[in-house]
Amino acid sequence: MKNRLWLVVLLVFSDCCTVDAQPIIQSLNSGTAHWNFYLPAKKNYFPATVPGTIHTDLLQNKLIADPFYAANENDLKWIDTSTWEYSCNFDVSEQLLQQNTIELQFDGLDTYAEVFLNQKSILKADNMFCKWAVAVKPLLKAENNHLRIVFQSAVNTGKALAAAYQQQHGYTLPEGERVYVRKAQYHFGWDFAPRFVTCGIWKNVQLVAWSQVRVTDLQLHTDSIRAFSNAMNPEAYQVYASGSFNVYAEHAQLLNFQIHDPELQDGLVLLDRTQNIVAGWNTIYYQLKKKVKQLWWCNGSGEAHLQDFVFSFHDIRKKITYDEIPLKTGFRTVQLIQEKDSIGTSFYFKLNNKAIYCKGANYVPMDVFLPRVKPADYRRLLLQTKAAGMNMLRVWGGGVYPDDAFFNLCDSLGILVWQDFMFACAPTPAMESLSGNAPVVTLSHVREEVTQQVIRIGNHPCLALWCGNNEIEEGWKNWGWQESLKYKAMDSAAIWTDY
Repeated sequence: MKNRLWLVVLLVFSDCCTVDAQPIIQSLNSGTAHWNFYLPAKKNYFPATVPGTIHTDLLQNKLIADPFYAANENDLKWIDTSTWEYSCNFDVSEQLLQQNTIELQFDGLDTYAEVFLNQKSILKADNMFCKWAVAVKPLLKAENNHLRIVFQSAVNTGKALAAAYQQQHGYTLPEGERVYVRKAQYHFGWDFAPRFVTCGIWKNVQLVAWSQVRVTDLQLHTDSIRAFSNAMNPEAYQVYASGSFNVYAEHAQLLNFQIHDPELQDGLVLLDRTQNIVAGWNTIYYQLKKKVKQLWWCNGSGEAHLQDFVFSFHDIRKKITYDEIPLKTGFRTVQLIQEKDSIGTSFYFKLNNKAIYCKGANYVPMDVFLPRVKPADYRRLLLQTKAAGMNMLRVWGGGVYPDDAFFNLCDSLGILVWQDFMFACAPTPAMESLSGNAPVVTLSHVREEVTQQVIRIGNHPCLALWCGNNEIEEGWKNWGWQESLKYKAMDSAAIWTDY
């Protein structure tokens, strides 16, 4: 309710925003759309839950036994090697259809999925960690739209890619099919988890519609902090920050961009800027400075102080508000100190220029079936983390990039995050193509995945470090792969270069 009241105040202060042209969003999750999945063995459709997985849908319909009971894991491998189909029908409001651009947006598809809208193929997805969006306005109608998604087996696809890779290169990579698939690696079985290679619509699906201007990828980062030391300045710190955002415009225009700060009085804004933008995509960079009394600190070192801002985007001449985006952040600097000393190289963190002793744990996914993990589960775990006196969690590279709820809670509780990229315990093929066989993991796959996740997670003050992977170099040097797989010297050199 506080956010709603604040937005009303902004409209009064702005004096330029008489028309609201913000994006329209229609959820297609369960509850707003009726989903089914098709079971070939029964030649019938059954109710499905979105977000969800095929294993949990089978379980909810009492078509399989509890996957975690006794040795049921061994009896359910047929699920991993089957093709699965999901579908729903949905209507679209007239207001949404009137927008100039409408995108069908999937926050997560697991993993090899072809999407059909009203019988037309519109997307082939092949990375569990990516968000997918497709412009669909020409295909939509007001009533009875049909959405169908066909999921191919990640196991079968990974094995086909592994065989093609070996045929092309003359050698294979350690750990079998999993390294050829951009999917949570622990789904293929790990020391803490059974092998359930899931598929499904594992995150939200929605229609996003807008006209004229779309703002995305809003970023704000602390660059430096200067402490005040004289009595004339009641504020304790001067913060210097910078950021960026992307704007898609249907035509060239002047875009007014403002940052509203609740701490400022009399309708003042922290930043007010007008920018020429061209038709198409634009990236806008900005800088700001702000005097603050409190910084963000990790658990045990001080308060995890957060501040609210609202970023607004306007066409002043036409008096249109294109978007208003809230952002909660904390100001802090984090440094990893690696300096030569008398016994080697140091490895410790400074937070706000103060050395801290990191106490924490390794975080792995809380369930094999990821959509079952809810914000309340994150909250329970992270409250326990804080109560135990921890101040850092390391997100393990064989799972997934956690949901926003995880990072929001780490922000508010003062838990620093060491974030691995999702590569674990085996080298990944670093190819741009694999002749005669597609899809395949490529550098462009990884580049898109990393770009999306860095933008999504990078605003959080809890983020302390990005790490490239989990134990790949350790495995390469000490786990005997080169001997067991009989690599030639040139093979080892090629794999190491790819890594």
